[in-house]
This record gives sequence, C-alpha cells and structure tokens, in this order.
Amino acid sequence: MNQKKVGIDVEESSIDITSNALSGGTQSGSLYIAKELYRLRRVRTRKFGSEAYIFGDPAWDIMLILFIAYKTGDKVSKSSAALAGETAETTGYRILKELDRIGLVKNEKDVFDRRRILVSLTRRACVMMEACLQTPEGCGHTAGSKIE
Repeated sequence: MNQKKVGIDVEESSIDITSNALSGGTQSGSLYIAKELYRLRRVRTRKFGSEAYIFGDPAWDIMLILFIAYKTGDKVSKSSAALAGETAETTGYRILKELDRIGLVKNEKDVFDRRRILVSLTRRACVMMEACLQTPEGCGHTAGSKIE
C-alpha cells in the first residue's frame, strides 16, 4: 500500500491522510455518498462562516472521513481525525476517545513511524456506516454531538 502522505482537498478542507481518498475514480455508492456529504458539510461551513458552529456534528464528520479512508484503503492519523470535525483539536480527541470507548474506532501505531497513531473504524462501525449510507433515511443530520 502506498504510504505517501497527502492532504485531502474537499472544498478547501485539509485532512491529512495517505494516498487519495477523496479523488475521483470508480466508487461504490456508499463511498460516493460519504464524500459528497463531507464535501457539502464543508461548503456549508464556508457559506455560514462563524455561525456554522450551530450545525456542528463533529463525530459524524470524523466517522465520514474514517469511512472514506476505509473504502479507499487509506490511513488517517489520530491528529488528522481529530481535526476532521472542524472543532477544537481537544474536542476532536475527546470524540475519538468516546468513539473508541463505544467500539466504533480503533487505534494502532503506524508501522512506518512508531510515533504516529493511526485511527480507523472497527469492523462493526464499517458495517453500520455502509448500512447508513446505503439508505437515504440513514443519512439524516442529527442536531449535534453529545460530546462538548
């Protein structure tokens, strides 16, 4: 697997992962939906500016990025995942800790850089995300994260 680190540019978002998770190419339906949801959420953030926080659901943004990485075979560092929700980094880390506690994400050391922690969805979370993204009613936006 290619371990070249690049940034994801989704409407000017910059989430560091490896390879090209948000580039074009043949995609499954759930991968396309996840990419579009993440892209549209970034557009909304830009359009609403400082008022965009009211729409926040950083846990969902983190799950979307990790699902995209899963579907494309890419790796996401823990620090990049924490920033995916576009909240304070410490809030992102708290969300990741809670997602880990409830069994939706797992952490592992990067085999190429032992100082770096990689985060990914658990098998259970992948199945849940796939099911959610395959059904239109499953993609509904929730009011916000319970972790502040």
